[in-house]
Amino acid sequence: MNSTLSLKERKATFAELKAEYLFIAIPFLLLISIKIYISTWQEIITSPDWSLASCLIFGQITSKVSKAVACSNTKTSVHFFGWYTAKRFLLVV
Repeated sequence: MNSTLSLKERKATFAELKAEYLFIAIPFLLLISIKIYISTWQEIITSPDWSLASCLIFGQITSKVSKAVACSNTKTSVHFFGWYTAKRFLLVV
């Protein structure tokens, strides 16, 4: 497989991937560490706070979709993208 990316671009892409994984892991790591510190380990599974962590991740993914559409070279209708985003928020919430 031939890569057309330069070394600098590959390093930038890898750094961005590491940042994405870290931003996804942070809410879960915080939730687990706080639950272990405050209460028993069984409450980690039964905690309703998982919804907060999932909302944070959903917000990050929505931001990434918007960024990807803005960075794409294809012509995208602002109206259709607004409709898509509104449907997505409505159906998830």
